[in-house]
Amino acid sequence: MGNTNQIKSLKDTIKSIDISHLFAKNLKHGVSHHDSNWELFEPARFIYSFFAFNMLYEIDWKESLKRRKVWHSRSKKYGHASNKMVLLLKFIYSKRGEKSFKEYYSKYDGSLRLLDNSYQIVPDYNINRPDLNDFLVKEDSYVNNYRRSLKNLKDDKFSIQDHYKLLIFCYQIRNNVFHGLKKASEMIKSGQRERLVDYSNILIATKEMFFDIMEEEIGYLPANDDNLKENAGIISYL
Repeated sequence: MGNTNQIKSLKDTIKSIDISHLFAKNLKHGVSHHDSNWELFEPARFIYSFFAFNMLYEIDWKESLKRRKVWHSRSKKYGHASNKMVLLLKFIYSKRGEKSFKEYYSKYDGSLRLLDNSYQIVPDYNINRPDLNDFLVKEDSYVNNYRRSLKNLKDDKFSIQDHYKLLIFCYQIRNNVFHGLKKASEMIKSGQRERLVDYSNILIATKEMFFDIMEEEIGYLPANDDNLKENAGIISYL
């Protein structure tokens, strides 16, 4: 009975992350219970996508499955967000089936426009500095790593290290948004808006890889629109 309750608690945690993920995935603008419409700010989908992803990488899923309860990444080794992402990816790539990240991502961008979009990025200090994570063999800037990984994605040479480079670049963009390095006027420009969609899709595809694994591992049932309405207070999407 205890083990069953532990698995249920684990599934409930995954469900809460999944609901946040589903909200971000479907986000255009919403209608609240107070019947007040609002146009959401341009990077909102990216922010909500990252919020759900943040919830995901804060947990050590290998240890959680072993212990049958949520186990957070507490050790000093995995204290930084980049190391937690590495830990998450190692879990995903140790469990995933034959379906590749490219297949997950292509549902949202079948022609991989994000590669062409990446060459329109104007580097700032935050993305032009080197990524010093030990997980990488060669030291280079976040933006160069991002572009190189996208090329590998297109050429079917994509690796777990490439996947990390995409995610950590999204993290750097998240920092730009949260810390005001990107002005609102910059984020509503068409090129920037398209790239924010790219970043959201990277996060969404990664999370969907994880949820599929959990379906296989513990019989997790994905969140649906009814769960979203109950938990997020959203009546409809427009």
